[in-house]
Amino acid sequence: MQTASDAGMAGFDVLDGFDVFDVHQHHGTVAHSAVAGAAAPTDAAQWLQAEVAARVSTMDRLGIGRTLVLPGNSYLRPDGLRDTCAVNDAIARYCAADPTRFAAGAGVVEPLYGAAGLAEVRRIAELGLVGVSYHARFQGVATDDAWIHRHLELMPALGLVPFVHCYADSTLEAPVLVGNLARAHPELTIVVLDGMSTYHHTLECIALAERHPNLVFDSAMAFNASAIGQFVRAVGAGRLLFGSDIYSYPNTFVTSNTPAALRAGGLNTDELRAILGGNLARLLGSHGRTPAG
Repeated sequence: MQTASDAGMAGFDVLDGFDVFDVHQHHGTVAHSAVAGAAAPTDAAQWLQAEVAARVSTMDRLGIGRTLVLPGNSYLRPDGLRDTCAVNDAIARYCAADPTRFAAGAGVVEPLYGAAGLAEVRRIAELGLVGVSYHARFQGVATDDAWIHRHLELMPALGLVPFVHCYADSTLEAPVLVGNLARAHPELTIVVLDGMSTYHHTLECIALAERHPNLVFDSAMAFNASAIGQFVRAVGAGRLLFGSDIYSYPNTFVTSNTPAALRAGGLNTDELRAILGGNLARLLGSHGRTPAG
């Protein structure tokens, strides 16, 4: 696997020394894209080398120093829990191979595994991953599914963080359902991904943040920079994390809310430093997981 020393570290200097720590990158193949004709990897080692090179190049171009790596939630799972375990093992290996750039990772557990999934939540902590990612529209349940609640009940003792997608186009990921999780687990900081993805959704996410102080949000799918500014003015920069939504080669999806775009959006230096990395570093440190770097 290509490492940071192979690829260079130019990205660290793009924003005048800002330590840009991304909360929202995905690693893995995309099942629906493969069906649509985007070439599925035939040689795993060659694909991984190309995947790492494309990711590091994109990070350097955008000025992202390090990232938390999430799995892709649309992975194929004909063998059920065995496939999920393989995904979590792959995330752990990926981060371990270059912890300077891939500073932390989260796993995935399918709610529809029921009680069989609880052991995998515990194993995610044993792998050294920092949390569990949920993308309910890919998982066949609502965000406040009873088994997701069961998973979150385990997380405080394990030092894990839940990363919960909340995309405007899916009622399975509606803000009210995220609010149900936040209300039931006030001791947990829940990271909300893909929020503010429409104008109305931005208003809902701001209202959600005002009601639930244990929720923090990422910037990845915010529909424009003004939504980010509106959110910061309403609830403060301490509730926002930078996310790029970089995916795996060849499906490298990237938000328009780049570090440079945020910098041009009227935020002051302290707000930028918090959003672009400080908030995420503090969050993971408070859970006993100090990222590399």
